[in-house]
Amino acid sequence: MRSRGELAILLIFVVFAFFAGCSWFKLNEAEYSKKADEAYSKGLYKVARLYYKTLVVKFPESEKADFYKERLADILVQLALTAPKDKLVDTYLHEIEALNLPANDTVLSWLKYRRAKKVENESERDKLLSEITYDQYLLAAQYELNRSKFPEALTIYEDAIKYHKGEKELYKALFLAGFISSEYVKDTAAARKYFEEVVKNYPDCDLADDAKWMLDNMGKPPEEVMFLPDTATKK
Repeated sequence: MRSRGELAILLIFVVFAFFAGCSWFKLNEAEYSKKADEAYSKGLYKVARLYYKTLVVKFPESEKADFYKERLADILVQLALTAPKDKLVDTYLHEIEALNLPANDTVLSWLKYRRAKKVENESERDKLLSEITYDQYLLAAQYELNRSKFPEALTIYEDAIKYHKGEKELYKALFLAGFISSEYVKDTAAARKYFEEVVKNYPDCDLADDAKWMLDNMGKPPEEVMFLPDTATKK
């Protein structure tokens, strides 16, 4: 038996298909775009999804084709985060993959992380978080950074550090956690801890000198910051 939510979605599809099939109701690109934007701005993501899917399919050569795909991906992310059933989530994830956007891996990694974090059972949540690869953690954090969500990105880096202690490139997550802690969260003690771990455990990595520089200059006013002569040319 279908749930009320599934029936509501089915009804929307039926109504949309009925009107779309009527020649007098067929819209041009500008009209579809206007209706899509209106639905999106009102948070009517299920309706907006239908309009943007139509724009993607009907107007692939449009100057706004990339925008339509990106907006549709954003809508699918919102729907996946609030979907009550895994089957619906899988549907939205498949639709995101089908868009074949350059940032697909970033979005999908972030969604995988968010879904794991929402699990209430602690042991099940830990299991799911441990199954996320190190690279996926970095991509998920990048998604938050792209939206200037620095505390959220920091949490992801901290989870990457927690669940991938043996990762040979863990210094990247450590350094970025330190940088965000220092520059955005203003937690100098936490930042110092992360930078010290980079210097101590990864002395030959490509971020070791940067970590040392941060340790030496963190919290100083700009006029007291010492810039190394070779900083700009360091490879």
